[in-house]
Amino acid sequence: MINRIKNLIIHCSVSNFRDVPSIFSWHLSRGWRDIGYNLVITNGVINSDDDYVYKLDGIIQKGRELDFDAYVSKEEKAAHTLGYNENSIGICLIGKKKFTIDQYLSLYHVCKVFKRINPDIQIKGHYEMSTSKGKTCPNFDVAHFRTIIEGHVFEDEIRNVINENFPMSYND
Repeated sequence: MINRIKNLIIHCSVSNFRDVPSIFSWHLSRGWRDIGYNLVITNGVINSDDDYVYKLDGIIQKGRELDFDAYVSKEEKAAHTLGYNENSIGICLIGKKKFTIDQYLSLYHVCKVFKRINPDIQIKGHYEMSTSKGKTCPNFDVAHFRTIIEGHVFEDEIRNVINENFPMSYND
């Protein structure tokens, strides 16, 4: 069955390091059949003993299958938010409570792409979903982030707007 995408749901890894292969392994060890997220946005630290690497910061990695159209196919259905997976895309930012400017910029651009594909798509934090059971993920004010995405901020100003409004780490 194919469903129209209604939500982009933003998560965080609640770890200071990771990437798609390591999350995939972690999710398999929990008995899942695949990685739970469609997209992962890295923070420049891949393994626990690695130093920050600028070139690896803000990289958008594909987790579960995703073809960037307006629908969630059977192959694209992820496992990130109970009760919402059939009609949503899961995006995971690597980090706990602070994210890098490059992660926020990548998230901004992913959200803008999906808003062009489907202007009615809702951008939500995991904590805003009815099945989140008290989670705070992704640990930043997604409602405020939505106002930036839906606002009229010029591309050359977006870095400053994000810097002024969201908690940063690493390259702040």
